Amino acid sequence: MDKQVTILFPAPAPNTYISLIEKYIKESDFDVVYLDDVIKNKSILKKTVIANLNWFENIGDQNFFKYLYIVLRKIKYYIVLKQYHIKIIFTFHNMLPHDTKHKVIDMFLIKFCLINADKIVGLCDSSRVILKKYISEKIINEKLCIINHCSFTSIYKDLKKDEKIKSIIFDKEKKFHVLFFGLLRRYKNIELLLQLAEEFKNEKIDFIIAGNASEEKYITEIEAKCKKCGNIKLFPRYITDEEVITIYEWADISICPLNIKSSINSGSMILSFGFETPVIGPENGTIKDFPAKYNYSYKYKNERDHYIKLKEKFVEAYHDWLNDPLILKGKGKNLFNYLEKNFSYNITCKKYRNLYNDLIENNIKK
Repeated sequence: MDKQVTILFPAPAPNTYISLIEKYIKESDFDVVYLDDVIKNKSILKKTVIANLNWFENIGDQNFFKYLYIVLRKIKYYIVLKQYHIKIIFTFHNMLPHDTKHKVIDMFLIKFCLINADKIVGLCDSSRVILKKYISEKIINEKLCIINHCSFTSIYKDLKKDEKIKSIIFDKEKKFHVLFFGLLRRYKNIELLLQLAEEFKNEKIDFIIAGNASEEKYITEIEAKCKKCGNIKLFPRYITDEEVITIYEWADISICPLNIKSSINSGSMILSFGFETPVIGPENGTIKDFPAKYNYSYKYKNERDHYIKLKEKFVEAYHDWLNDPLILKGKGKNLFNYLEKNFSYNITCKKYRNLYNDLIENNIKK
């Protein structure tokens, strides 16, 4: 007997989170196809029972007419899925696309996706409150399924460190090691980290900024500021899994100064916890799912206030390290234990299996 089919969007490479979602789906005994495959071969729709959509509302930097065309095309995809009685899982990743230029239309598209989804996956407990901005409490109660952002530890557990990058980043002098790891995008507020590095360049502190970049102009700006500071190592490229392990072995703390106007969740925070590394960052949904005493979280009102609050927590973490580096190691260990107890691979896989079974049992395809 053929397995039932689920559409996954986007395709996994190079997204680690989506790769894990694909594994969860396959372990729930479904075959996985990608939306691009369906567009090329619509006969797949007849075999498909579920569509699992992630970041479906993201359109990117387009001129207005191209942007509007993509919005309408995405609405059409939804309509086609409904015509084939395919149940839709919409994952609520962000309040808004990070690079939005058309807030009203983006909000309309998100609301459309939420209302017409059969299930909504929230990646943190705060999702329930934030969703009220878009849909009624009745719809939230009917459709929302909280499957907290999963741990990435299963990906890295059997890999070895990268000796080449280890020789570059490690030195004999004892310093406070501060890491930013993730996509190098403007909404990540990397400028605030650069400001910290400039202000504390006479202290025994080293910084690493590492991750893929999509905007050459932005990277050129960051490179110039890094050279000026002199205490930052910049790796603006794809970081291999082996390099990730090595960089986190180097790090004492991770900084994630996200823009909370758009960000709800953070895969970078989850990754840090999996490597027993505490985080300095604003109170988004992800960090609020963990005990506050193990991180250095803060609230901010505006961009100016953001740097002030970030600096306060940075100084607190630095003083903890100066007093005893084991303070940060203890916090990191507790974060790892909490992550594995509540959001491990097996726990998340079971939740996805239950979600899929629930949709199947409710006669999702007639």
